[in-house]
Amino acid sequence: MAPASALTSAVMLFFGVITFIIIMLLPAIMELKKPRDAGPKILEDYEQNGINLLRDMETSVKIDWTIIRQVAEIIAILPSLEP
Repeated sequence: MAPASALTSAVMLFFGVITFIIIMLLPAIMELKKPRDAGPKILEDYEQNGINLLRDMETSVKIDWTIIRQVAEIIAILPSLEP
């Protein structure tokens, strides 16, 4: 068996790498051509109202400093409880 020339090896390596890349990207290419998911959906009225309610709840949260002070006092006592 005669050793393969450098040109033949380089050509085979090139086509092997190209084939590998095409095989690895084939599922993505097929998904782009014919997607399984229809994409984002239009929100119905009741779904949009739920999102607005959550947004209102987030903005209506106010910090009560008395509760924060009480929690800080409790946390300050915890290290002294260890023997």
